[in-house]
Amino acid sequence: MDTANNICQRHFATLMMLAFLVDQVQEHVCVLFRAARNMFYSRKALWEEMRGLFRGFFIKCWEDFWLGIIFEWGGGELRPDDTS
Repeated sequence: MDTANNICQRHFATLMMLAFLVDQVQEHVCVLFRAARNMFYSRKALWEEMRGLFRGFFIKCWEDFWLGIIFEWGGGELRPDDTS
C-alpha cells in the first residue's frame, strides 16, 4: 500500500520529468531561447541571468523576457518590479 510520502515522491518525479521535457522542446523550437543560450558559456550562467530577471523585473510576456536577456535588459519592455 502506498503511503502519502511515496505518492508525493512519484508526483514530484513526474513533474521534474515534465519540466525537463518542456525545457528540451523549448531549446529545440524557440529561436529566442537558443539566442539567449548562445550568449552564455553554460546553462547555469543562463539560469542565473533568468533568475535575476524574475527577481528584479515585471515581465509582461516570454518574448520580452528572452529579448531582455539577449539584449542585456534593453531589448524587451521590462520594468523594475515595484511591488515590494
